[in-house]
Amino acid sequence: MEDFQKIEHEIYDLKYTKEKKLEAQKKWDEVKNNKELLEWAITAETEEKAFGANGLAICECILIDYDNVDKEIYQKLVNSIFSNRKFARTVLDGYSNGGYSFLLMTLWNDNLKLTDEQKEFAVDEAMNKNGTIRNSKGYSLGDDQAHGTRWYDIRYYILSNPNWSLEEKKKLVMNFWASDESYSNTFEQWELAIVDDPANFKGHETSQFMQDKLYLYTYDELLHFYFYKETTDRIWREIQFCKEMRKLRSPQWITDIVPPKVAIKVDTIKSVKTSNNN
Repeated sequence: MEDFQKIEHEIYDLKYTKEKKLEAQKKWDEVKNNKELLEWAITAETEEKAFGANGLAICECILIDYDNVDKEIYQKLVNSIFSNRKFARTVLDGYSNGGYSFLLMTLWNDNLKLTDEQKEFAVDEAMNKNGTIRNSKGYSLGDDQAHGTRWYDIRYYILSNPNWSLEEKKKLVMNFWASDESYSNTFEQWELAIVDDPANFKGHETSQFMQDKLYLYTYDELLHFYFYKETTDRIWREIQFCKEMRKLRSPQWITDIVPPKVAIKVDTIKSVKTSNNN
């Protein structure tokens, strides 16, 4: 057990104290197949242990490298996170009131099947974020804000996660942002993040991705543009996400100009936004 604790400290020290990410990854690769070590890491020595696990740095590695670790270990860790609110809010990467929490990291895995109770747990935590209908005034700065910040907090990861149905998302996207303005600003940042993705510059000073064609690109056109399937799949997924959210809750710049249920051409959105900003 002393050796296990030493490994835990070494990984944490390399990753966060010395900021030697590559060395930390190398150390993790050396030990990630040690099932006994992983069992120790995800288990609490005593029931009173605040964070629900012996090795938090190793737990974080498991959550990030979910495709390459023992599936049983991973599922046990997930179950512990969804049954312990303090553990779910644990943040090693970032600030305790907005960094990458363990709960948020579970939602990075689209292939993870959540139970109804686990989905309710995640939504309940998301409703604590500043700006929701539960916390519309947005004054909370406690650890209930742990699950990410700005445009890509837990709300984004729930809405883009296949565990929630379209009908569920239709309600959630309304509840997650009490203010139309706040939602519209967030939605705009989702779109801009696609346009300004580093893969779109291709050595130029400006993005080569045409914003007014955001919803008009075909998958094959994007594949021809990027050449790599992995990049194409990533960008395509973000476009489909924005398209879905736009149907479930139109941004303010669309609803303010166009009556409900009236179609709008994509190439007019940019001009509407420009006129609103002037």
